Amino acid sequence: MRENLMKIKGWSALLLLCSLVFGGFCACAPAADAPAGTEEIPAATDAVTDEETEAETETPETEAPQKTGPLRVLFIGNSHTFFNDMPVIFGQIAKADGREITVESVTKGGWTLEKHANKNDECGKQIDRLLREERFDCVILQENSDMLMSSAYYPAHYETAVRSLVARIRENGAVPILYSTWGNWLSKNTMDTEKTRTLAKRNTSIGRELDVPVAYAGFAFMEVYADPQNPLKLHYTDNHHPSLAGSYLAAMTIYATAFPDSDIRSVSLQGKLPDPVAEVLKAAAYKVVKDPDPYFSEE
Repeated sequence: MRENLMKIKGWSALLLLCSLVFGGFCACAPAADAPAGTEEIPAATDAVTDEETEAETETPETEAPQKTGPLRVLFIGNSHTFFNDMPVIFGQIAKADGREITVESVTKGGWTLEKHANKNDECGKQIDRLLREERFDCVILQENSDMLMSSAYYPAHYETAVRSLVARIRENGAVPILYSTWGNWLSKNTMDTEKTRTLAKRNTSIGRELDVPVAYAGFAFMEVYADPQNPLKLHYTDNHHPSLAGSYLAAMTIYATAFPDSDIRSVSLQGKLPDPVAEVLKAAAYKVVKDPDPYFSEE
């Protein structure tokens, strides 16, 4: 155990360096709109005021996309998606699991699902064209985490946008999945779990209404940080975005949610991550996807 921890500590430093080098990539807009590795931070958000602590946490099961030939997956979101080319990591995981897959993404720093749902928005136009002219098997939706915490945006703007996008995704014949992110890193093995739970509850609420599964990447972060001996930092140096390890964990959680017939623990990453690090991340993703309910509680 001690030997594995030392290996993970060494690789943790290397993964952080990789994040610093490869952190940001924006697929929808010029890099000048948002410096690499950063997300446009919206106006100050409001405290949680709605009664969500008693919210139901049952989430719909995912029907794995079935198709002969390559599967096509579309990611829609912002920097929590494009950091470290997370959709590409998702594709690598799928390939390692024996799936032929192509991955596309429409992302821009700071963007909300409301903007993505707007057919007059620069990214919204691209999404509208893709959903009308091409066919996908699965579409991943990621909301701006700060705006999802704001009473000025949630629930009206968020839920309207999700309903619109989900309807169009289903018209396309694809399976929609909501990607729930995380709160900021605070100190060693400590993150904003209250925000993480609120994001999960708000994604779960609309997911339950529309029968859309949720990939609880934020809960997977909580699971890793729950180990007091954990040396990995899943957050980037800004304590907001994902480190390279964090992006791998998010991709694993989304993949395990999209393809429940696969056991993420048995997927070999073929040297793309050090084995000790990969095992920790895969175990966390598997545990959260199998049973997310305990993570909604503060106990």
